[in-house]
Amino acid sequence: MHFYADNFKIMPNNSLDKKYQKFLIEIGKNIKSHRKKLNLKQKDFDYEPNPIENRNWRRIELGNRNFTMKTLFNICKKLNCQPKDLFDIDFD
Repeated sequence: MHFYADNFKIMPNNSLDKKYQKFLIEIGKNIKSHRKKLNLKQKDFDYEPNPIENRNWRRIELGNRNFTMKTLFNICKKLNCQPKDLFDIDFD
C-alpha cells in the first residue's frame, strides 16, 4: 500500500527502512574501503582530536549506526576524502 501527499509517494515504513538500511550499509562499505586504503585500523581514531570511538566506527562501517553531519565531516577529515567519495553508491 502506498500513500500520496502533494505528488510525493510515501512508502510504507518497512520498505523505507530496508532501503535506508541498504543506504547506510553502502556508505559504511565506502568508509571502510577508504580507511583500509590508508592502512588504518578503527582504533587509530580513538585518540585524535574529535575522536570517533572504535565501537562507533564498527557500527558505522556495518551500516548499524546513523551519524550526524559533524561525524561525516570528521570522518572525511580523518580519511582525507570528500563526502562525495563516501556517497558514491547506487541509490534506488
